[in-house]
This record gives sequence, structure tokens and C-alpha cells, in this order.
Amino acid sequence: MRLLHTRTLQVIHFVETSRNESQLGAELNSHSTLSVPRYAILSHTWEDSEVTFQDMTSADDPDLEEAKKKAGFGKIEKSCELARKAGIEYIWIDTCCIDKTNSTELFEAINSMFMWYRNAWICYVYLSDAGGSSPVYSNPRQDYWHLFKWYRRGWTLQELVASRHIAFYGSGWGPLGTKEEHLLLIAKATGIDAAILAAGDDLEAHLARISVARRMHWLAYRETTRPEDMAYCMLGIFGISMPVLYGEGDRAFLRLQEEILKTVDDQSLFAWKEDDSLDYYRADYGDSFRRWGLLARSAADFRVAASVARFRDTRASRPAIHTTSRGVQTTLLMCEDRSYETGDIFLAVLNCHVGHIPGVYAGIRLKRMTSTDEYVRIDTPQLFSFCVVDATGQQDLGGFDLTQEQDVLYELRLRIAHRNWAPRTVFVKQDIPAALPPGLWLVPPPASVRAAGHAGRVVVYDVVPKDQWDAATWTVQPTAASVDYWTGFSAAFSVGFGGHTNADALVIVAGARPIHSGGIHPWEPWCKVLPRSLCRDLTGFVKKDGVAANTPDFSQDLGVVSTIERTMLYGQDMFLIKLCPIVGR
Repeated sequence: MRLLHTRTLQVIHFVETSRNESQLGAELNSHSTLSVPRYAILSHTWEDSEVTFQDMTSADDPDLEEAKKKAGFGKIEKSCELARKAGIEYIWIDTCCIDKTNSTELFEAINSMFMWYRNAWICYVYLSDAGGSSPVYSNPRQDYWHLFKWYRRGWTLQELVASRHIAFYGSGWGPLGTKEEHLLLIAKATGIDAAILAAGDDLEAHLARISVARRMHWLAYRETTRPEDMAYCMLGIFGISMPVLYGEGDRAFLRLQEEILKTVDDQSLFAWKEDDSLDYYRADYGDSFRRWGLLARSAADFRVAASVARFRDTRASRPAIHTTSRGVQTTLLMCEDRSYETGDIFLAVLNCHVGHIPGVYAGIRLKRMTSTDEYVRIDTPQLFSFCVVDATGQQDLGGFDLTQEQDVLYELRLRIAHRNWAPRTVFVKQDIPAALPPGLWLVPPPASVRAAGHAGRVVVYDVVPKDQWDAATWTVQPTAASVDYWTGFSAAFSVGFGGHTNADALVIVAGARPIHSGGIHPWEPWCKVLPRSLCRDLTGFVKKDGVAANTPDFSQDLGVVSTIERTMLYGQDMFLIKLCPIVGR
């Protein structure tokens, strides 16, 4: 750990030894288990022209003349001055005490930062946009949009939670009070439990009592410059460590949740929902419905989780949650959702409380996939609430046992009764490939035709669209983006039979139109055979409103029989285009 000397501005590296003594042998922080001197710490939002580690350690600039030219140097001077007046000789500042060009050091710093704030003697919070007397809001209306930007940043969440003592300062470094003095106001503004903010030495025990979902909720309205930091800034709050991989984007947030599952058995991690939407599941959607796993895409999905709690249940234990290659394995109290006739839609109760009334559990909707125990989550914009109603029609505040079968549970929002609940151990898949439109497979004539002496050998000269053609299998796989909502998709194949050449090749044009009236099969396929002379450029055959509706099929005149038929191949809808020359032509 590097610390900045508040008088000399020298950056000093402290190293632990086996005897738990610092390299400098300085005074131990009485709050800390680390062998470093007592130190202060600065929390702030980064602005333009911050001072870096290289600026403070440049051998070519021992007087820090270049560093002093940067706007961020003023924060270093002021925070060092505050520390000196408090009798503190060292301070940690993230801009200049980490060598961010060293990936190993950056990884260690990110995974240690929560403890560095935890072990600091005092944390100075600099609010660059605070000019009044409040350390929280810039407007008396006291709503989220008038919070100072320090409260809207992801990294400052752990700094607020971890630091034992915080002193706030405004843009002119005037004092704005302490965390203790404004405890309830900060709790209201951030959604963080007041008990957490005031926990002191008992912080770890208090955090363990807070559901994973609610801790995620603290982050839900915050933001970071890099998407990966939305995961990394939460490591200390969950007491975990994981590799830092900048460049992986939102995958970091999924990895964070997977690491959480390794340390805590808390199904509240699944109690999230996406922004409200009317895009709810319907049986005639086929594979086009929105589906996901049990883990959320982003922290914003936990905005609904402010009242999600986890209580210690002394009833029969449940199997632990595991992340496997088949998905997240967990045990859920489930029932078939009878509002769907397909028999593969289920409601599931999560082992976590939601809302202000006792005995209410959160719930989600799942769809069973091809395997009897593999599911995906659907209707992600919904989070349900389930309870028991007693014989008098009143809600039973005592709740129910999620490890035992239940006859009837009520969904509170819709006031619907659902029957025949039973615990099931299931796998809920997370990494689900995007649903694709049906593919087109060009199938050559069977070997019996070729053996009979007919010109059965097919040569493919050209295909449009080229970027969807797989020459190894003779398939065209449209992407979701390439399909028009009204006219569907099409492809053109320039082919020759036996003696044909590229110049006089035939063109097979095939595709499918979406059927907007619903039904089990939402695609209507079509196929035509055309002479190459109709169009000089093969792309002309695949115009969205072209040959499918306006051009006759020339297959009989050209001596070719062509058919297109639907099949389920390798778990996906596929249209087989079968070709065969007419005998004697």
C-alpha cells in the first residue's frame, strides 16, 4: 500500500512483514490489522487533469512543478493540510497512490480498496459541486436528481459504507459536517440502511444481515465511467475478490453474481426485474420471446429491490445454490402456471421476503426447455409477490414453508390463486443464444438420382446474402436484424446441374414470410426457380418486395423440381430446399 506523506508529498510504499510490522516501523492504526501508519483518506469524484502516480514520482521533476500545474493538485494540497492539522502524517489518494500502468498493482488495489477505506483514521469527502451548507442535496426539494454527483458514482458507494468516520467538505473546502451528524439524511438519499452507515466496528455483521438484493439496490441508480467498474466497486461490500478484466464489459457484473453465489446462499439475488414493459410472454411467440437466466444484466435491474429482505429460516434446510455448465442449480417452490395451455410455464417462489407486510415472498416466471429440469426465466419485467390466505380470506402473516408442498398460494398484485406447489431442483440457464429465424438448407438430389445417369450433381456458383452463407453445410442463417417484420427474409442461390455453366445457371430463390395472426408455426416458406437471365445481379432476386409476390415459378420450364419444407433440425426450425432435375430433361 502506498501512502502520501502530508508534509513532504513523498509517495512511500509500505510492505507487510511476517512479524506484522511496517517497513517504516511507524505507529499502528488502532482500528487496523494492517501494519501501516495511521492515515487519512480522500474520497472525491474525478475531474479533468488529475495528478497521477507518475506525476508525483517523476525523477525529472523532484519539485513537482508539472504536478502543481494540474487542477487536481489543489485537492491533494487541501486534504494533506486537513490531515496535518489533525495530527495525521500520511494520506491515501486514489489518483496518485496507485500506479495504474501496472495491471497487477491495479488488480490488488481494486480488491483491497474497501479495506483501505475501512482502516483509515478518517475519510475526507470533497464535494466539488457543493456550495451551500448541506452535504447531500443541492436543492431543498431533496430528490435524487438534486444529489451531489459524489452520491451518483459507483465507487463512492463502498467509500461511504466502509469509512468509519467521514467529514464532508464543499467546493471551497468549507466544512459541511460529518456522516454521524447527517446520518438519517444520507440514509434517505442513498437508500442505504442507517444501521449500516452507523455500524462502526460491527459493519461486517450488519452487512451479513442485509439481503444481497438490497445491497445491489444501493448501486442501482449509480453509474461508473467503465461498465466493468459497476461490478468491481461492489467487491468489498460482498466480501469477495475476483480478477479485474477491463474490456469484458457487462460480463463483469455476471461474474460478480457468480462469485456471490459461492459465498452466500441467498435467493434474493434473483429478486430483480427489468424496466416496466408490456412485452409479456405469449405461447405463440415461439423462440422470439425475451428470456434470461436467474442473474441480472445490470445493477439497474435491482431498483425494485429496496424492500427485499432475507430472514434466517430455522425450518428444513434447502440444497445450496451452484453455478454449473447447465445454468444456476437451485431448489424452488414451483407450480404450473395454468393461465398457459402449453404445460411448460411455471411460477417459482424465491426464498426472500418482499414488501412491508409479513409472510410475503418474491416470485418469478420460468419456462421449461427441452430437458425436464432445464428452464429459462421469462417475463423479466415482472416480480411477483406470493402469500397464503387463511380460511377467513385474510392474508396469513405467518408465511409458509418453502421446503414443503403447498396447496394454494395467492399472487398479491393480480389476486390470483395458484395451486399444487412443490419444491423442485432445477437448472436455470444463463448464457442463452439469441433466438434466430429459421435457416435455409439447400439439399442436393439424392444419390439414387445421380446414380441413374441423370444430371444430378449440383454446383453452387454464388449466394446472396454472402455473409449468411455457410459453404461447408450449404445453409443460409438469417440474423434477427436482417429479417423484415412484414416481408420476412429471402436468399438467392446461383446453381448449375451437370452441364450448366455459371453463365446459364439457374437461380433458386427461397425465403419465409412471418405470419402475424399467431399460431404454432409463425413462418410461411416459399421457393421459386428462375432463369439467370431475369437479372444480371443476383442481389436483385432478394428484394424484400420482389420475386416472392410478383414472379412466377419457372421450375417446370427449366427442368427442375424444387420443394421447401419445414423440419426441426438440431433443435432449431429449418427450411429444407430440395432440388431434383426432371427425368428426361
